[in-house]
Parts: sequence; C-alpha cells; structure tokens
Amino acid sequence: MARMFWLCGMVFGVVGCVSGADPKAQKADAGTTATNDLRDDTGSSDSNNEPLFDAVDELERLLIGFYDSSEQATTSRDYYNIMLTMCPVSLPGLGERVLYVEQASADTPRQPYRQRLYAIVPGATESQAISRVYELAGPGSFVGACEDAENFAVDMDRVLLLEGCDVTLDWDGTQFVGGTDGDSCGTDFGGATYATSEIVLDEDILVSWDRGYDASGRQVWGATGGGYQFIRHTDLGAW
Repeated sequence: MARMFWLCGMVFGVVGCVSGADPKAQKADAGTTATNDLRDDTGSSDSNNEPLFDAVDELERLLIGFYDSSEQATTSRDYYNIMLTMCPVSLPGLGERVLYVEQASADTPRQPYRQRLYAIVPGATESQAISRVYELAGPGSFVGACEDAENFAVDMDRVLLLEGCDVTLDWDGTQFVGGTDGDSCGTDFGGATYATSEIVLDEDILVSWDRGYDASGRQVWGATGGGYQFIRHTDLGAW
C-alpha cells in the first residue's frame, strides 16, 4: 500500500513594516556605554572585551544555506527527503534582513510545495530574534529564485503576512530554540484550524516540527515522531 503523507509545515513563521529605533543604532549605543563603563581611572578600556551578541545577525547567519533531510529519510520510513533552501534577498519594504525560502521533495526539486519570505527582526531581549513569515501570491514565478538571489524582485502587493505565525527564537549560548505562539497561527490546510512550529537551530542542523490541529486540538497533519532534521550542506552564512 502506498504511504500517504502531508508535505506541509512552515519551517517557520511572517513580516510587515517594523517601527521603532534602528537595532544597529541600539547596538552601537549599547557598545559605547559598555566600553565607557569598563574604563578605569587612567581612562583605558578593556581591549579584550567581546562585542555584544546580535541575535538578528546570528539567526540570519545560521539560516542561510542549503539543507536536506536525506540522512533522516534513510533511517526512518516516516520521513521523506526534503530539500530546504534559504537565501538573502533585498526587500526594504519588509526590513533589512529578508530571506527567500523554498522547500521541495528531493524527487521533484523544481516543484516546491512551500515558498516563503522570512523577515528577521529583534525580539524582546538581546538574545532573542523573531522570524515573521510571508507567503507569495503566484509563487510559481519565483521557483529557483535563490539561483539569482541578487536580482530577486517582487511587487509588495504579492507579499502577504501570515498573521499570528511569527516564530520567536531564543539563543541559549549554543543554539536557537523556539516556535510559534499557541494556536495563534490559523490555517485551513488539510482540515486544520491552526498550525504550530517548533524550531531548534545550530551551525549544523535545523530541526523543524510543524503540525496542524483541528478545532478540538487533534493533530491532522505533520510528523508525529518528532521534527524533520535538515542537515546543512553549505558554509555558514555563505550564498
């Protein structure tokens, strides 16, 4: 009997215009203050002081690249070999850090089942970053966009924010951990009324566990034994 499966999930969340102070300016101000605080009576400073951690920079660096789940697919019949590509694109209307994201079965790499834009913005603390997820109207025209990422262009009226689907990620010193907020990410896909996404990300692997639930809280799609394990196949931050 053929196995039935849902090629679904978010590998996370959506972005609109973000108001507030420039996070780079905030970082610069904080760095200046920290340096001043370290000055001793002679006016010298600690030259060995490490720069402040920037969660937005680090999240973007870890996300960019080409991944697949081929190793997991060879050891478990419950998982398929999925290709995941994330590359930086210039879309000032969404912010300074925007990624184009494409997921496809390894059997049909030119027929992605998910195409998204992620806008990465600061979270509530310096160790937190948020990925806001957008979908694209008429996504077929963007297939393979990472092959020419520098020339990526889209009319903003084709970019749709997925309300309630932000993915909040916290850095614990070695990896980012986080996900969506409860049942806030609504969907009508596959009989679900809401979807959830749980993420663990480090320099080598992205684990993404995406599930859909109906109104009674019953899971109706997504993996049941744990998240998909996407192994990185490109250098960190390189595209």
